[in-house]
Amino acid sequence: MLSGRAQFSGLSADKVWPNKRFQIGFLMRFISLLVWVTAVTACGLRPELMQRTNTSAETSPADKDSPGPESGDSSKGETSKPSEPAEGTIKDPVMPVKPSVPKEEEEKPVEEKPSVPAPISRDGEGRIEIGPKYEVAPETVKREKLSGTIQEFTMNGSDSKIFKGNYTRKIRVYLPPDFVAGKEYPFIVSMDTQLWLEPVRSTVDKLVADKKLPSLVGVYMEHGGGDGRGSQRGLEYDTVGPNNANFIVNEVLPLVEQKYGVKFSKDPEASCLFGGSSSGAAAFTAAWFMPERFRKVLIYSPTFTDLGRDMNYPAGAASYHRSLIKDTAVKPIRVATEVGARNDTTEDNVKTFDALFAKGYHVRFHYALDAGHTDYRVMTQTFGENLLWLWRDFPRK
Repeated sequence: MLSGRAQFSGLSADKVWPNKRFQIGFLMRFISLLVWVTAVTACGLRPELMQRTNTSAETSPADKDSPGPESGDSSKGETSKPSEPAEGTIKDPVMPVKPSVPKEEEEKPVEEKPSVPAPISRDGEGRIEIGPKYEVAPETVKREKLSGTIQEFTMNGSDSKIFKGNYTRKIRVYLPPDFVAGKEYPFIVSMDTQLWLEPVRSTVDKLVADKKLPSLVGVYMEHGGGDGRGSQRGLEYDTVGPNNANFIVNEVLPLVEQKYGVKFSKDPEASCLFGGSSSGAAAFTAAWFMPERFRKVLIYSPTFTDLGRDMNYPAGAASYHRSLIKDTAVKPIRVATEVGARNDTTEDNVKTFDALFAKGYHVRFHYALDAGHTDYRVMTQTFGENLLWLWRDFPRK
């Protein structure tokens, strides 16, 4: 049967459709197109997505024989470019690709770097010559009424494991005006205190009350008795070694904590040792052997001599300026020291200062003209300013 167009033109069907294979191919392509349009209308799919999924169905046999988009035309050395979407269509969003991270790095916690304290200022260090005239500093004037309070008790030598003996010593404890039991406080330990309860007592209280020093606790110890080689005082103060530091840390401070509810700071920057003559050498020795506990040292006319010589240190405290300071790595301590020009230990003290200064220590040295051994005039002029110098950057930031 002829189509209407064939009948109108007077041509036979064989002439209009001379190739049956072509007829079948045309019908298949037409049916595929109808299916595609129906799917788009029914599902609301984007045409460009349907085009991608039906590429194989729409490709003609001739297209299958042609070079693919990746093969290109070898004669021209070019590759075909992918077709751009029609104008007005929405392009597929390109999602950013997250770089892969090794599992061990992904799970590794971020390490916090410890804060490093600012370096200690060098202001006020070195040798300072004073005298020959001296004036009492306002803060060292005796105070009849303290802002804080003083408590006291007696330690028996028989109870000590380190300095066991038949003796007693008095311990005075200064509690600052704002003292609260159980709160942690910085502190100062004074040795030989029966010799210079003043100016220690009044100066510390005045500077704390004026907030020039931190609110601190004072432990004012007396020595065990006697003087010179073979005495209890000589054993405690002249001997070079850790015994005196251990006595303070393990026997004196715990007893004060027990009796008065004091909690001493464990920060080594929060403690100061004070002494004069043999107890001056003892204060330095305690910090030397225990810098993890004591960092600040204030001493007057310390006996850096061979007075405490023994088998371990044949030169006694003179070992410091002869070899120990030079041959030992710098310890994290700072020292305020003094010697009078009219003193039998003047030379040893000058040598000790020179050794400390040359090694790079933070050291402040008063050379007092026309002054004797532990001269009270020098002490009442310089005690307060030396305390302020030692504590000037506390707490360290």
